[in-house]
Amino acid sequence: MRVNEVRKKLQKALGHHYKFVQVLEEKDWLLEEKNNFKDDGFLQSVRITDIPIHDQDKRFWLLDKLESKDISGFVTQSKTVEAMLLCFSKKRKRLTVFMVEMKSGIRNDTLEKILGKFEDSISRFYLLLCLNDNLHSNEFEGTMIDFKGIVFFNNDNTDFKARYRVKYDEINQVFRKRRGRVNCETVIDPIKISVQFILSRTPERHSVRFGELF
Repeated sequence: MRVNEVRKKLQKALGHHYKFVQVLEEKDWLLEEKNNFKDDGFLQSVRITDIPIHDQDKRFWLLDKLESKDISGFVTQSKTVEAMLLCFSKKRKRLTVFMVEMKSGIRNDTLEKILGKFEDSISRFYLLLCLNDNLHSNEFEGTMIDFKGIVFFNNDNTDFKARYRVKYDEINQVFRKRRGRVNCETVIDPIKISVQFILSRTPERHSVRFGELF
């Protein structure tokens, strides 16, 4: 294989064979936690409804976890979020990346792991963006990327009196308020992202309208 063929062939393999990037065609999106699917009391699924897929200004994609596709060389040992919902606004020239995570219970060490998942997911997204020619067309010229972390959970098991490392002070503070901004270390540069924690209304399943996010 020639050097200049690698990128094109990799784009074709990832985009067509593994199908981890998909155009969102339904206004409701169901995300299921496969590990806890049959266990009572665990958060099993999240449904995001009323996604404005017919809005002429917006386009939506879903980015699946790479490790779920068993792609050699792309295994991340579950260090990325459950999935990403991408929303591109033509008028605002903004690509919003919703990083969605599901947790049945939140402990202090869980918050540390969540921050790590956000950081690894952003770095992985940068890598995939470099391989995607579609987002390098004139239509996306000048587009800003806005990362947002969303964590659905159904039980708060944190101990606010516990001591934790300084790096995780921000995300602990944000969890107490249920929303805020945290610093993330990425493969390129540190960035600050918005994070929202959403307590499930029912133990096993949760539903939220897209307009309620942030």
